[in-house]
Amino acid sequence: MAIPSSYFSSTAVDEFAEVYEFFDGEAYSRYTTYQDPITYLGFQHKPVHIKRGTINRNTTFEQVTCEITAPLTESLTRYVSNYPVVPTKVKITRGRVASFDTVNINIFTGVIKSVQIEGIYAVAQCVSLGSILDAVWPKDIHSSFCQNSLFDNKCRLSATDYMLNFVVQSFTGKGGIVSTDIGANGSLYTGGYVAYLNDFRWITLGENNTFNLHVPFDSKVAVGSVLRAYQGCSKSAIDCKNKFNNIENFAGCAYIPSDNPVLWGF
Repeated sequence: MAIPSSYFSSTAVDEFAEVYEFFDGEAYSRYTTYQDPITYLGFQHKPVHIKRGTINRNTTFEQVTCEITAPLTESLTRYVSNYPVVPTKVKITRGRVASFDTVNINIFTGVIKSVQIEGIYAVAQCVSLGSILDAVWPKDIHSSFCQNSLFDNKCRLSATDYMLNFVVQSFTGKGGIVSTDIGANGSLYTGGYVAYLNDFRWITLGENNTFNLHVPFDSKVAVGSVLRAYQGCSKSAIDCKNKFNNIENFAGCAYIPSDNPVLWGF
């Protein structure tokens, strides 16, 4: 006897998929593990070769962790290259493909803790949002270097007083930026950073008319783009006094020896 087709439709196993949402403070990136795009909450999630490891949970209220392997998308690349590091939020939702908006469950919400590059993929270690409050770090550390961050409310210097607006004229072979606007004062910006919108790059070496960067900007920055550069600070008392004339706000112990005098002598 033939089996009625209605039997198959009533017992068919629904297809389920996961969608991934990354937010770096500026833009969202949305992906899915499914073979076709999935629209969820009005946003389309495009198919990519993305996978996750086991979401580790426990009953002692410790952090929930998850490992995500994904292609080097722009949001993950920005996380690796930016300074300051942009906190990237991650949300993973699992649902029924045919009715994702109504049949779904959030299985992980957290932030990227670290990213490791493996070939053309990025392996992101993620932790739940609550766990970022678990880290204990002393308020101040006795050091010969300043504990303030340049331009913060304890440093009291204004970033705009040490900022340079400049136009990109060309690039070096390694992605450095060349501009006559930099002039002969490029060395003042070594250890500082260049900003374009919400993108940042370390200046590893400032030279005449050139900023060498730790990672080149992407294609959004082209010849003719207007960027901002901020001077760098070595956090030494010498820089604080001679470069910034700000020694009264130096938050370090300048005469703590760099080497252990017990082992190396004075």
